[in-house]
Amino acid sequence: RQAWQQRLLYVMNPTKIQACQYIMNFHEANGDKILIFSDDIFALVTYAKALARPFVYGATPLKDRMRILSDFRHSSDHN
Repeated sequence: RQAWQQRLLYVMNPTKIQACQYIMNFHEANGDKILIFSDDIFALVTYAKALARPFVYGATPLKDRMRILSDFRHSSDHN
């Protein structure tokens, strides 16, 4: 159980979300399109909700996955 708690503290470190927000803002200000990857689904969902961004992972239905990826490719609103 201690290993699980250590991993949770590692992936949910508040400094990481601040760094992610900073990098995201920097690139969006330059008109760059960005993707953020995570190897932890809990962190991915939490960060995406906190940063108000769509997310895709294994359980995302194909229809939603295709819409999100199409929006990313073709819309300037979805960086």
